[in-house]
Amino acid sequence: MVVSMTGFGRGKSSGQTGQYLCEIRSVNHRYSEIVARMPKELNSLEDKVKTVIGSRVLRGRADVYISRDGLLPGKKRVLVDTDLASAYHRAFIELQEAIGVSEKGTEISVAALAEFPEVLMVSADEADFDAIWSDMEEAVTLALAGLMRMREFEGRQLERDFAQRLDTVNQLAGSVAERAPQVVTEYRDRLIKRLEEILPEGTAVDEDRLTQELAYFADRSSIAEEIVRLESHIAQLRETLEDDGSVGRKIDFILQEMLREVNTIGAKASDAQIGSAVVDLKVELEKMREQVQNIE
Repeated sequence: MVVSMTGFGRGKSSGQTGQYLCEIRSVNHRYSEIVARMPKELNSLEDKVKTVIGSRVLRGRADVYISRDGLLPGKKRVLVDTDLASAYHRAFIELQEAIGVSEKGTEISVAALAEFPEVLMVSADEADFDAIWSDMEEAVTLALAGLMRMREFEGRQLERDFAQRLDTVNQLAGSVAERAPQVVTEYRDRLIKRLEEILPEGTAVDEDRLTQELAYFADRSSIAEEIVRLESHIAQLRETLEDDGSVGRKIDFILQEMLREVNTIGAKASDAQIGSAVVDLKVELEKMREQVQNIE
């Protein structure tokens, strides 16, 4: 089953520890990357959040945003970052000196310093985080479910588009396979006609030499092996589209192999009709390679 790497999900939950809002946005990415942003006092739950999301998001970048309303439950502790407060105070003095202000009453107070970000922080005991996670997990799970619904819906659209393009590729490959044997026959006719034009009247064509030339041409322009491999890749790609899990990289690899066979066919087959089919094949395969960049 094809799953897109782009999507969005949103979930809310509430309990004795507060109200929680979780939003998840995912985009295409070569690997799996989960970035969580949440209130600093909840950072110890980041691994739990990533584990839940990582169980479903196998590839792509997922940005997770979690907010909470309400006071943390249990015993509270006020933490003071004295180093940060001192740094703020030094910066204030440097600012006064830089702008030439030193009048009485312009000094910064302790109360003002305490209002600066992260000078004072409220923390809950570790024992409270089990209850917090119990309430917050529902918001994360709901957001993840919404994200996966969107990713799976877009994946179905991509899969339908792939199937249609793959049918086109299969038809073009069939037309190339059907045309290939005629190329040697037409080359033989052209060669005999040319020899008859340049040889003196009544001179017989050397059949042995003609046979050797045709054998050389047939060997040099043979695309039978490439056709067989291309048809095998088409069948393998159809099977991969039905597989579960992360299939994007495998599909991309198969498409690269298909494009390699098509390029070889174009280089070996000295025929306008096959050349035209090769161009159409390249167009379809390149479009599929663009699409696969968004498949998980």
